[in-house]
Amino acid sequence: MLGIKSSLDSLPPFPDDVHTAPIAGISSLKLLNGDLSEGAKVLEACQTYGFFYLDLRDSIEGETLLDESEQLLQLAVEAFKDSLAEKMKYRLPKGVSIFGYKPAGTIKKTDPNLRPDSTEFFNISKDHMHDIVPTRSYPPTITAHRALLKAFTKNAHECGMLVLRTLETQLGLAPNELVNLSAFEKPAGDHCRLTRKFPRSADANAIGLPSHTDAGSVTVLFNWLGGLQIESRSAGGEREWEFVRPMAGHAVINLGMYTSFLCAFLSAMFALTTFAFR
Repeated sequence: MLGIKSSLDSLPPFPDDVHTAPIAGISSLKLLNGDLSEGAKVLEACQTYGFFYLDLRDSIEGETLLDESEQLLQLAVEAFKDSLAEKMKYRLPKGVSIFGYKPAGTIKKTDPNLRPDSTEFFNISKDHMHDIVPTRSYPPTITAHRALLKAFTKNAHECGMLVLRTLETQLGLAPNELVNLSAFEKPAGDHCRLTRKFPRSADANAIGLPSHTDAGSVTVLFNWLGGLQIESRSAGGEREWEFVRPMAGHAVINLGMYTSFLCAFLSAMFALTTFAFR
């Protein structure tokens, strides 16, 4: 094992006086070994919160991904040091592509209060890094780390496929029925996102990003500062928001909207079929 030191160790501890989401913890090693009881925990997590912690410390594949995430954190620090004018040269064309730079201050129409966000990010395409489609331009700080970005996008994609393979087994689907829909060599919206949120202002209505659901199938998120919130699934807590506590050595797995719908639909169909044959 690599024995990676988490950047969490150098940050102020997450507070204990805020309510946090009780999402499940899952072992990457057990999933890699096809453990059915651990797979059942994945399905349950996907049918409830749609989020779970994936412990990456217990497998070589997991620790490799952890090491890459720490390197990308340092890359993000460097990439965001450029002036706004310089970063805006690489701005993503809104409504045309999701790849490139998004400045803070964007207003999303789904936010009822139309509040500008306080988060900037770079979306770096998997297809661009692996020459699957012609690339767009990225800042020199980012292109200088192409080898790291190639490795991370490949390994993060495989992490997502591990989740999909687990769900295939749990839902009784044919092997690779979900995985083949997300073949790595096919053009797709897969990307590595480097994110920076500016310090929160005194305005209680200020937001990092407005509420949203992730598109696609699986998001692999590395969360250091603890700003992530998800909608409560506790009885009586609907429409309330709960913080996700950062956990050293773990990724937060978020099931995208398409896979969430599929899990809900197939589980409902299984329940109806079971009832019909009683």
